[in-house]
Amino acid sequence: MCIICVEYQEGKLTANEAWKNLNEMQILLDVEHIDDILNMIFFGDEYENTAKPTNIDYNQPSTVDPDTDYQYWNYDPKEKC
Repeated sequence: MCIICVEYQEGKLTANEAWKNLNEMQILLDVEHIDDILNMIFFGDEYENTAKPTNIDYNQPSTVDPDTDYQYWNYDPKEKC
């Protein structure tokens, strides 16, 4: 564990302070640990209660339905409701 993790978990750092410290120390830290720190900052207690995935398949097909998920992209403000 790094100083950011320890101080944040003890409540001595706010999320903003942890974020600033991470920006200063990111060159010294391992990529996987940076990912853990970001999850801890952004998800807080939820991060502690979830299992960490071991293998993520980024080549999975998208589950986005363009007909329903992007319905506001073609929004015309001149069109009346």
